[in-house]
Amino acid sequence: MLINQEQRLQMIEQAMKDKAPKMFRELKAAGKLQSFLGDHEAAMMESFYEAYAEARTPILSRTDPDQLKREQDLFAAQREAWDDAIATWTEFQDETTESIM
Repeated sequence: MLINQEQRLQMIEQAMKDKAPKMFRELKAAGKLQSFLGDHEAAMMESFYEAYAEARTPILSRTDPDQLKREQDLFAAQREAWDDAIATWTEFQDETTESIM
């Protein structure tokens, strides 16, 4: 489910190329693309970890004796947090270019 940092950076870069080509070109031309991608990836991972921690706390605090159910719920919570992070952090629009430069 989770991918390594290089793959995440490539995913974010491709999303920007596809959804905000002007932003991509401007950041690349200004020599700021790699810095932007690194910062964006770090923010994506931080939001994932925060969402997952929030979702898993109640699962882990349950006294339910069914360990398999808890493991399934933890996996589902992780998956949902990851899917949300990807959906949020791979969304780009060209009109925001000036605000990031």
